[in-house]
Amino acid sequence: MNQEVPIEGVERRGAALGSLTPVRVALLLGLATLAADQVWSIMNLRRTSAELATAISAQEGPLLQARRIETQLDALATGTFKLAQAGNRNAQAIVADLQAKGVSIDPEARKRGDG
Repeated sequence: MNQEVPIEGVERRGAALGSLTPVRVALLLGLATLAADQVWSIMNLRRTSAELATAISAQEGPLLQARRIETQLDALATGTFKLAQAGNRNAQAIVADLQAKGVSIDPEARKRGDG
């Protein structure tokens, strides 16, 4: 024979915590959606980061090869320029042809760090 006697200003505990109003349901769904979106974004960023790391490492070989070829081309151009300065007619013709095409040879550029 337990009868509850209502006390003024005190709510029933189960009613206050257990009722899911439409506003609470919408708020919980919104928070769950936001959390799921954040997890998806983090996973997508990690995948993209891994793909970028793979792309960068794949470029290392061709980049080293390009630097080696550039060094060889600089040495060839510098040698040709020095031969032209020394009076070699074939080297002078090559340097003149390159200059006509807009290519200038500066043998000191590599030493200064410009090339």
